[in-house]
Amino acid sequence: MKKKYSFLIIFFYLSIVLYGFAKVNNSLPNFIKERSNFSIYCKQNPFDFRIETKDYTFKVNSKTFLNIKKGIKNFIP
Repeated sequence: MKKKYSFLIIFFYLSIVLYGFAKVNNSLPNFIKERSNFSIYCKQNPFDFRIETKDYTFKVNSKTFLNIKKGIKNFIP
């Protein structure tokens, strides 16, 4: 039971830290983000979440969810 509670506490702590990091990084001005090796862009309407590094970009937007939904419908008869 102690392991479960300690895992839960660590999970919430890391969630808060990661949320804070994303919130601060998202609120930086664009001229700072352009010079950085790591940046986070997030918009709510329309939904767009991007994590950009020097060489790679991870992108999730509203079209991603539509494609997943369409793929599931095509996969399951």
